[in-house]
Amino acid sequence: MARRADPALHARRREQIVAGAAHAFAEKGYDGATVKDICRASGLGSGTIFHYFADKRAILHGMLEIDRDQTIADLRAIEDDDALAAFWRVIDRVTEDLRDPFAGPLAVALLGQLLVDPVVGQLLGAIDTVAHTLLSDLIARLQAEGRADPGWAPAHAATWMQSISDSLYLRCGDDGFDADAELDRLRIVLARALALSDTGT
Repeated sequence: MARRADPALHARRREQIVAGAAHAFAEKGYDGATVKDICRASGLGSGTIFHYFADKRAILHGMLEIDRDQTIADLRAIEDDDALAAFWRVIDRVTEDLRDPFAGPLAVALLGQLLVDPVVGQLLGAIDTVAHTLLSDLIARLQAEGRADPGWAPAHAATWMQSISDSLYLRCGDDGFDADAELDRLRIVLARALALSDTGT
């Protein structure tokens, strides 16, 4: 009788491989990293890696798929009883990786792949779409409650909020980048841009 695969072990192995790949891609870039580098970073042999992924490109896609699924699940789980609190939870979730030391170089590696691999854009775009919808809806609610500038179309405002937040990923690899300080400044900038208020008018 064929042995049944253990779904939990399968998921853990995939996560172990993509975690190693993220380390390798951040360290050497996508083109510079080899499967041998991924083996070293993940602590697994090439046979195990190729059992789960066909090639390095598939590993990259798997890494982004896992991140997409987890991020979207987290975003959709945000309680929105208070629109302002929910707005900040969305911003916090899409910027939490800024504290990861690999975030900067990994962002650079992914930017290069956006030009040659449309799947990368699709996977990253899926997160942006969900976040944008949530932010648009929350901004519209805040405007209706008199807690945000009513002169901005919610979808346009959400696009600006995402653009400002995403730009930090291009700087987070810079020497001296302080994620906590920058995130504090981000809150100030977004609050002023939207004229956010804790109470309605």
